[in-house]
Amino acid sequence: MASRREQGSSLVEFGFLLPWCVFLFIGILDFGFFAYALIATQGAARVGAIYASGSTSTALDTATTCGYAIDQLRGLPNIGSTLSTCNSSPLTVTTNLVSGSSSPDGSNAVNVSVTYVSPSLVAIPGILPGQITITKSVLMKIRS
Repeated sequence: MASRREQGSSLVEFGFLLPWCVFLFIGILDFGFFAYALIATQGAARVGAIYASGSTSTALDTATTCGYAIDQLRGLPNIGSTLSTCNSSPLTVTTNLVSGSSSPDGSNAVNVSVTYVSPSLVAIPGILPGQITITKSVLMKIRS
């Protein structure tokens, strides 16, 4: 059986390791939230581009494209169910027509860009900022 002195030293060692374990756990959670936000932002840009590429006119329905993007991002921490506009603080969606001369294959295309500002669980100066800005764009040929 361990002496009383050895039992106290194991408690001190546990006290030294506990903050590092908590820090590691929070870092893993923060990375998971960031990875989810990155994937969801890419999906929102893709869904918006798929909708906008079905437009046959030169006028894009930006509001509906924005709505599709918001629906893809509903599970993110600071989007929630209350966000209804795309050009407000954590989310910006822009939709642009790309003429045939500017697109890679010479056909008309639409470019949908989604910018999402993801909050960080823990802000550590120099290592983890308080917010991470994610911008994803999708260029898709307009279907005729």
